[in-house]
Amino acid sequence: MELKKSNLRVLLYLVFIIALQSCADQDQSVITYSFENEIHHFNNQEILLEIDNKMKIIPSYKTKNTILSVVVDDSLPNDYLFIEGNPISDFNVTKKELTEVKTEFGTGKRLKLYGEYKGLVNHKSLAIQKVLTIELYEDFPNSVITYVAYTNSSKTPITINKLVETQYTLNRKLVNPSKKNYDFALFQGCGVDWGLDYAHIEMTPTYAATNFMGVEVASRDPSGGGIPLLDLWGKEMGMSIAHISKKPEFVSMPIKTLKNGNIQYAIEEAHSAQNGTIVLASEDTYTTIKNAVTVHNLDYFDALRRYAEFLNAQGIKTFKKTPNDVPDTYWKTWGYELDFKVKDIYAKVPEFKELGIEMVVLDDGWFSNYGDWEPSTDKHKFPEGRKDLIAFVNNMHKEDLKVGVWWCPLSVEPDTEVAKANPDWLMLQKNGEPYIMEEPTSYYLCPDYQPVLEFWEQQVEKIYVTFDLDFIYNDWANLIEVPPCYNPKHKHKSPLSPYWNMPEQFKIIYDKAQSIKPGCAVEMCECGRPHDPYKMPFYNITNASDATSKKQVREKLKVEKALNGSSVYFNPGYILPHREEGWNYDPCEIDECVAMGGYFETYYTEISPEKKEEWKKWLKIYREEEIYKGEYLNLYDIANDYPEFHVTKKENTLYYFAPGPFKGKVTLRGLKGSTTYTIKDLGTDKTIATIDGSVANVNISTENDIYLKVTPLTK
Repeated sequence: MELKKSNLRVLLYLVFIIALQSCADQDQSVITYSFENEIHHFNNQEILLEIDNKMKIIPSYKTKNTILSVVVDDSLPNDYLFIEGNPISDFNVTKKELTEVKTEFGTGKRLKLYGEYKGLVNHKSLAIQKVLTIELYEDFPNSVITYVAYTNSSKTPITINKLVETQYTLNRKLVNPSKKNYDFALFQGCGVDWGLDYAHIEMTPTYAATNFMGVEVASRDPSGGGIPLLDLWGKEMGMSIAHISKKPEFVSMPIKTLKNGNIQYAIEEAHSAQNGTIVLASEDTYTTIKNAVTVHNLDYFDALRRYAEFLNAQGIKTFKKTPNDVPDTYWKTWGYELDFKVKDIYAKVPEFKELGIEMVVLDDGWFSNYGDWEPSTDKHKFPEGRKDLIAFVNNMHKEDLKVGVWWCPLSVEPDTEVAKANPDWLMLQKNGEPYIMEEPTSYYLCPDYQPVLEFWEQQVEKIYVTFDLDFIYNDWANLIEVPPCYNPKHKHKSPLSPYWNMPEQFKIIYDKAQSIKPGCAVEMCECGRPHDPYKMPFYNITNASDATSKKQVREKLKVEKALNGSSVYFNPGYILPHREEGWNYDPCEIDECVAMGGYFETYYTEISPEKKEEWKKWLKIYREEEIYKGEYLNLYDIANDYPEFHVTKKENTLYYFAPGPFKGKVTLRGLKGSTTYTIKDLGTDKTIATIDGSVANVNISTENDIYLKVTPLTK
C-alpha cells in the first residue's frame, strides 16, 4: 500500500513540477508554493514538501528528473505535544501565511500554518493554538527548517510533559522494492558510549536508541552529548533530522525499528525533573527549537556539511583552517602511559630529528594533580617542579622541537590547593554533593561560574607564558557535556546554564592561547565519542577521538572534514610501528595515515630499523605531497561503494585511498572528461595507467591498501 501511494505521489509531483517551472522562470525564484487538492506544495531546488491540513509534512528528494521519498504517509503529524501525559496531535489548519524573508540563512520564503485543538484532557477543557513555521532558503537547496509555537487558549494553565518534533517514519522499500523496510545505514550523532560505532551503523529489525544529548548522571564514563543529527541513507538517497539551535539543547533524538520494519526517528524536548516541566498560563506561548531536515545523495557527509553550514550562518564558526605554524608531526609520551621519564625523551631526540618529528607532547602524568596543574615532582620527571619543566622546554626549543601538554580543564581533585581554597567552584547535585568525575577522586569545576573561567584563563597564561609551552591537548570523556548544576552560590538562571554555556569555557582557553602565541596549536579529544560541534570553533586540530578500529578512523575522517571543513588537520591517532597489546583499538598504519590525508601523531616507545626505514619513506611522501592540507571531496558512499574510496584534492592532483586488498576494475570519480590523467601508486611512485577522464576506469590488483596519485597530463 505504501509503495503504491509513493509511486502515485511521484507521478503527481512530476506533473506538478513541470507546471510550476514556467512560474518559477517568471519570478526568478527557486522556491515555489501552491495549494491544490487540500495539499500545500512548498518546494526548493532539491527538496519538495507536501503538507496536508493536519500539518503532516512529506519531504521528497529531487535529483535530475527523478523524485524520491522514503517517508511513510502515516497518521501522526511531525510535531505534537504531550499534556499531562496525553498526546495532543489533532490540529486542523485554519489559516496560512506565505512571506518572503531574509535572515541569517539568506533569502527565502516562510510558510506559516495555523491550527487549533479543542477537547477534554483529564476532564479539563483545553484550547490550544499551533503555528507551524516552515522555511526554505535559496542557499540551502536540499533542506527545510521547521519550528512550532503552541499557545494556551484555555482559561486555565496547562502542563506540557514532552514535545515531539520532526518525527518521521521511513521505509526503504518506497525507493527500492527489493530491500527490507529497515535497510538503511545510520549516522547517530549522540555520544552513546565510549568507542562505539556512530558514523556508520547498519539498521536491524530490533534497533532502538534514545540518544539523550544531555548528561543526566555524571560518571567516569558518561553518555550523552555529541552531534544533534540522525541520518538514514541508502544507495538511492538519504534523509537527516537535526536541531540547529545556537546552543546545545537538553533533548533526546530517539530512533527505533517499528514492528512492521519501518524506521521512526524524532527530536524530543522531554522536560524531566532536571529541566523542569513547562507550565503555560492562559494565553502564554511556547516555541520549540529550530530543526532541519536535509535530503541528500551518498552517505552522511553532505547532511553533516549542510548542518555545519546552518551553524556557521548563525555565527558558530565550525569551519576553520589549521595555522601554517602548527608543527606537521608530533610525538607524545602516552606510549609510557603515566610513567614516562624525562631521560627517555632526551634519549629519543636524535631519532625525532631523523624522522622529522617537530613537537613533543607531555601526556597525562606530567602534572602533580588534576586541578593545580603544576609539574610532577616525581624524581623521573620534574623533581624541582617548575624550574625543571621550564628547563626541559628550553632544551627542547634549542633542539627546534616545540612542546605541548595534556590538559583536562574541568577536572579537580578534592585535596588540591584549588579545591581547598575554592570549594564554591564545584558543580553540585540536587543533594548538595559534588558530582564525581572519576572514581573516587575528581570533581567537576563549573563552566558557568565566572571565577572558574578566570582561573582557566590564568592556567592558559601559565602554560604559554610561564612554562613557554606551544600546544594544549584538551582531552577526556567528561569534556563532552556537563550535568545540571544546583550550586546556589553560582546563581544560575537555570540548572542547565552550565550545559548551555559550556562552549564558552573553550572559547576562553582558545582565545587566550591565540592572544599569547598567535597560530599556536590547540587540539580537542572527547574520548571515544562524537565531537561537540559547539566547541569546534575553539580548536584548530581535530582527531578520531580514540577510534577503536581502522574502519572508525575512516568514518571519522569524513565526519570531521564535513563539520570542520577541509582545511583543518585531522589526526587519526595511534600511528604506531606495531600493535600495542592490551589496548582495544587497531592502530592506523603510517601509509594509511598519509594516503587518506591524516595528520601525523605517534606515541611509539620502540621502533625497529626496518620499520624506521618504512616510516622515513612515508614521512618523506607526507611532507612532499602534504595530502593532509588538501580538500576532502565527497565522491563515494562509505556504506554502499566498494572499494570505499576517500578522495583528497590538492590543486589539480587527486589522491584516492581505499582499504585493501582489492582485485578488479574501479571507477575514479571526480575527473574531467576532457583531460588525460596519469595514475601512480603513491607508495612506489610507479605509473599504473594513463586514462581519459571521461572513462575513468582502471584495473587494480593489490594485497595491500589502494593509494593512488592522479595527475592531469600537461600538454
